[in-house]
Amino acid sequence: MRHSLPDDLMRAADVMNAGKVVVVCGYGDVSKGCAADLKAAGARVIVTEIDTICLSKLSWRVFEYLGRCSL
Repeated sequence: MRHSLPDDLMRAADVMNAGKVVVVCGYGDVSKGCAADLKAAGARVIVTEIDTICLSKLSWRVFEYLGRCSL
């Protein structure tokens, strides 16, 4: 498991990720890994996406989805 993103956020903000709500904009190649790492670190991950193909991939995961009209 990669620890760079959660570790960098913990060091920069000086807070733990567990129990925090994190919004990831988009569900492409990079944000997919970011969302998985943050979820593994204990954060509640909410993902936004407007592309229907990426949205169908998102529905297979256990992330919450925030529609673009809800922002």
